[in-house]
Amino acid sequence: QRAYFINSRSFRNKQAGVFFHNSENLAILNGVYSDNMIQIDIDRSPSCSVDGATVIGFSDEYSSVVDTTMSSSHCPKPWPIRGIELHTYWQGGLDASGSEIKNTHFEKFGTETGCVGAAAMRIDTENKGYFDVRTSVYGLTFDAGSEPITACDAISEEAIDDVAIYDIDGSIMQVPGYLVADTNRMTAFANCVTSDEVSCMAQCDGTCFRTMGLAVNSFAPDNVMLEITDDSTGTTTSTSGHYDWPLDVDDMIIIAEHTKTHRTRRYFATMPAGGSYTAKFVQDGVDYWPTYVKTQYEDPSVASCGPDFTKFTVIEPTGASCDQLITN
Repeated sequence: QRAYFINSRSFRNKQAGVFFHNSENLAILNGVYSDNMIQIDIDRSPSCSVDGATVIGFSDEYSSVVDTTMSSSHCPKPWPIRGIELHTYWQGGLDASGSEIKNTHFEKFGTETGCVGAAAMRIDTENKGYFDVRTSVYGLTFDAGSEPITACDAISEEAIDDVAIYDIDGSIMQVPGYLVADTNRMTAFANCVTSDEVSCMAQCDGTCFRTMGLAVNSFAPDNVMLEITDDSTGTTTSTSGHYDWPLDVDDMIIIAEHTKTHRTRRYFATMPAGGSYTAKFVQDGVDYWPTYVKTQYEDPSVASCGPDFTKFTVIEPTGASCDQLITN
């Protein structure tokens, strides 16, 4: 059952006004969040929502206090002020979904505040492998100067190239569709246009994205890529896998955990709904087979914006064999 934080107020904190961490199914309803470095941080916490909040970056009142008293503030600082910070997760599936931001007003996240890099929403740079395509926005409003969203740091620093946010009513894009990372991985199969250099995102009007997850054994090498082809156009793109290494306090691999059967390297193929796709694994330009492949939709259709893929086929190389069935 969802837990609600109703009509809360959080302001002038050194870091986050609200910090959801390693949690799930939490909701902010109404309230005011102002003059923190991060107003609301949804950190490794799927299925959370913000509804009816007022989110303020660097208010006139706080700016006046800082100027009058010569006090330190969040601006300027090495880290930018942001309204709501969104994160990647380990996976999607039935038990979790993306964040939902709706009916929320943002202000004072623009260059006129003097806060370099400020944005109403920002994608965090921590890469846990998957950005849930069910993350959505609806009914958002922004003052004239605020930058709505940025994924630049996430893309450039940690190669988080699968950001996908469903703009249900065109709150950001002006028309419904998806805002995605402006990368080949996300735009190769869709009709998208670059939003602007500040956001590092592309707008895909009227497009719905879905995600097929592929799990392979944890011993698959880091440099194995998943190559995907759109059957209708022959266009090809690729994506790397992600494995959450079990490490001890000395950053050494915990072998007992690493070899458990539930630990898998994950690949996430996020593409326009209803398409027909063919995929294969490649290592250094040569076809590769990772012993086994398990596929599942990370966004089950009951919670998605569009139909399943018409076809999603993973090609097993001719002559692939398992010389060693047991790995220790």
